[in-house]
Order: sequence, then C-alpha cells, then structure tokens
Amino acid sequence: MTHETHTDKNLTVDLSDSEGEVVLSWKGKSHDREPGRFLMPLLTRALQLSNAPDKRLRLDFTALDYMNSSTVSPLVKFLDEAAKGSCKVIIEYSKSRKWQELSFSALKAFETSDGRITIRAR
Repeated sequence: MTHETHTDKNLTVDLSDSEGEVVLSWKGKSHDREPGRFLMPLLTRALQLSNAPDKRLRLDFTALDYMNSSTVSPLVKFLDEAAKGSCKVIIEYSKSRKWQELSFSALKAFETSDGRITIRAR
C-alpha cells in the first residue's frame, strides 16, 4: 500500500494506492486561479495507478471545505480523459454541504450508463 500527501497552499490531497482501489482524499480549500498545474499531474497519476482490471479510482471530496470554479475545469478534463478509458471512477461528495451539492451535481453529466463513472453523495 502506498500513501502520499500532496499540498499546495491551503489544499491537501492524500493519495492512497491499495490492491483494489486508488483514493484521492481532498481536504482544505482549493482557491488557486490555476489549480490545474497542481491537480492535473496528480489526477493523471491516480488514473494511471488505477488502470488495472478490478481496480477503481475514488475521489473523495467529502472533507473539502471549498473549491472555486477554476477547480472544476481540471476535474472536467480528468473526467473526459477517464471516460475514454476502462477505469472505474467514483466521485464522492458531501450532500450536507450545500456548495458541494451544487458543484458536484453538475458533474453528473459525466456519469456513464455502464457505471464506470459515478458521481455520488454521501
């Protein structure tokens, strides 16, 4: 099992890689004007690590306090890339945080009918 912590200003993303799952756990605040320079290498790496049969990638945003609209752009690019592959991706957010409900419900457009990409509230 691998565990890494990546931090940029007020945002921390923990990457955990175990036998059946890669998890990116987001904490703090993402308010950078260009978050893609920090996030895209992390998201790409997580996608590569999870690119194996019977392995999934879970992005856990439930502990995230805030993300600006600029953060949505790298997530959209990531989901677009993930949709081209065969990896199973789950995005989890907190339904009790109003801003998360609003932000992540918009990403439901990326859900696939075969369940490879799932956006779900916890």
